[in-house]
Formats: sequence, C-alpha cells, structure tokens
Amino acid sequence: MKKGKKGFSMGEMLVTMMVIGLIAALTIPSITQTKSNALKTLYKSAYTNMETIVNELINDVSLYPSGQFGNNTFCANFFSKVNTVGYTAANCANTFNAVIPGTPNATTTNAMRWYNMDNDFGETCPDGASGYCVKISIDVDGAGKGVNSRVASDEQRDIFDIYIFSTGKLTVPAGSKEAEYLTQ
Repeated sequence: MKKGKKGFSMGEMLVTMMVIGLIAALTIPSITQTKSNALKTLYKSAYTNMETIVNELINDVSLYPSGQFGNNTFCANFFSKVNTVGYTAANCANTFNAVIPGTPNATTTNAMRWYNMDNDFGETCPDGASGYCVKISIDVDGAGKGVNSRVASDEQRDIFDIYIFSTGKLTVPAGSKEAEYLTQ
C-alpha cells in the first residue's frame, strides 16, 4: 500500500482472496473426511454392541427356548442389556416405521438414539431378504449433532439402519453406507 492512501488496492484484495480460497480448498476435504471417519467408528461400535447383545439374547434359553425371538419381548429384553437414559417399556409398543428423527425408543448413555425397536418380528425385511425382521435405526452421534439425516444419498448422514432377523442374524442394507462402513 502506498504512503498516504487508505485501504487496499484491488490487486491486494484479489491476492488475499485467492490465498484464503486455497487454504479452504486444502482444509475442507480433510475436515469432511474426519467427520466421516468418526461416523464410521460410531456405527461400527453400535453394530458390534448390537451383535453382542442379540447373541446373548438368542442364546438365553430361559427367554427364547426355541432359539428364535418371539413377539412382544425383544425390545424390552434388548434394552435391559443396554445402559439407557429415559427408557420405559412403553417405548417398545408400535414403533415400526416411526418418524425419524423424532422420539426414540431409547437413548443410550453414549448419547446414541435408537429408533424403530419394535417387538413385532412380523415385518418383511425392506431389503428383500427372506424371513421377518425388525429394522433398527440408530442416530450414532445423538440429538443435536450432525445432520440428523437418514437419506441414503447424504454423505454426512448420521442415522444408520440394522436389520435383526428372528433367528438372531444381523444384516444391513446391501450396497449402503452401512455395508461400506462394516467392510472397511
């Protein structure tokens, strides 16, 4: 800037804007990747915890002597094994295809919000798999964080699905972000 003048020249402003743009172009992808990695870690943790609890339940012959989940007991039995905040048994009634995000069946102590935890294994799995299941949707980073989206095309979505069959098998939607996260 020349002596006696106030302000910056157009050239100086353009150079400054280009430097800021370059810095933004270099840092935004790494911030986005970090968020994606955090969501992947949270989802894998939720899936692993669910897998462990489902295996415990299906192998408990006092609860499920036939080795299959029965109606009207799964949700309460599941949440009896999970540390929750504000859960009541009434949260398990008629919740399949609940509005998400909305009121969850339960919030676990790690702030994850669990939706669609229905007692009825009479639903045909939406992914076309044979048998009947319960679809569970999990907001892995909790309320008020992330985009609170479950739209499959949303790269930053933080609500993911897991299907549980009455036999205790877990699966995720084929070709989904969930499937990608579990294979990485």
